[in-house]
This record gives sequence, structure tokens and C-alpha cells, in this order.
Amino acid sequence: MKRLVMILSAAFAFAAADPSAAPAQTPGPSEKGLAQSHDRNRVLLVFAPSAQDPAYLEQTKLWKNEKAGFDDRQLVVVPVLADVRGAEAPNVLALEKKYGVDAKAFGVVLLGKDGHDVYRSARPLRADVLYAAIDAMPMRRAEMKHSPAPAAPT
Repeated sequence: MKRLVMILSAAFAFAAADPSAAPAQTPGPSEKGLAQSHDRNRVLLVFAPSAQDPAYLEQTKLWKNEKAGFDDRQLVVVPVLADVRGAEAPNVLALEKKYGVDAKAFGVVLLGKDGHDVYRSARPLRADVLYAAIDAMPMRRAEMKHSPAPAAPT
């Protein structure tokens, strides 16, 4: 589990000066890694041609301060960058094929805890839209019902 939530600043570079403010990320995309997260985490695949893609950069800005919201929803970000070479390249190609995302396109795919594709966007996704999609899921509703209410701000 620790491996699943390590921060990978090189692959998904947030503009934040404090890396602890960024949502949790996995160390690299793989179907095996995604399968291991089933029942524990929701996975957000962020497809982009490169880490310099304008839509990818916009997405990182939109989620820059969302660590608490992502953690609360047990959401892990997995960047899937088409320009990755070496050992990760086969995983990137397999994920692009599996989820039908063109290597030259930006896309966000939300996977539920059961591993199913539950939400997609071809444009950068605001956190409130993402949270609404997650919070409408039956499993998330049950989680919210059984978890203690957050403490009031002081």
C-alpha cells in the first residue's frame, strides 16, 4: 500500500512548492498495480502526451491543493504519459489501449474501487466535478454514512 501512495514528483510534477500538498500518486502505471488497488482505492488515470502538455499542466494546477479531498475519497492519481520510455513504455501502451485513449490526447479516467471505468473527461477536470462524481457512487455514500464527521474548523 505504501508503494501505491508514494509521491512521484518527476512523473506528475505539481507547481506547488510543497510536495506534501499534492494528491497521492503511484510510482508508475501498470495493470498489476491497478489490480492491487481494487477494493482499497479509487484510481484516477491521467493520460497525456507528456508532462509538458498544456492540458496536463492545467490539470496539475486544478488539483494542486486537493490532497485532503483526494485522501478522504481514497483517490490515487496515476499519470500515464505517452512520452515515457524504457521499462514503463509497455504499461503505458497497454493502458492506452485498454481505456481507448489516444497517445496524442489528454484524458482522465476514474476507476472505482471495483476497477471499473466510472467517469471520463477529455479535458482537465475540476476537483468539485470529480468529487461530485465520486460522492454519488453507492460505495462512497456508504463510506460517508459510516465515517465520523470531520471536525469543525477552529
